[in-house]
Amino acid sequence: MVQVVARPAYERVGEAVRKALDDAGLRQSDIADALGVDPATVSKWARGLQRIDLEYFPEIDRVCGQRRGYVLELAGFVDPPPAGDVRVAIAADPALDDEGKGALTVLYEVLRTRASNGTGQTGAERKPVAR
Repeated sequence: MVQVVARPAYERVGEAVRKALDDAGLRQSDIADALGVDPATVSKWARGLQRIDLEYFPEIDRVCGQRRGYVLELAGFVDPPPAGDVRVAIAADPALDDEGKGALTVLYEVLRTRASNGTGQTGAERKPVAR
């Protein structure tokens, strides 16, 4: 019988895949079905016995309901998105084209304005209060 030994980097990724699945309440077979791969392949990924092709990471993130880069972040290979300024994170997102970045930035500003004035309305929608 041949014994396969996991590499440390593969183990870290496997742990991250298992955590992402657990957090999402999914099974390995759910990921296998969504990605169109053999369940044995996902099992090997989760045990750190086989390298995951880079093309699968965004799909694993998506199926688990997480932002792009989540599994690689859990594994310690990428930094988490910048905290604080959502506009910086939007601008840095490689999955968005310029039009998408612009639209998300506008949406963020509208929602931020609504939240900051406490009315759920933008300043233009607020009705004057009689005093």
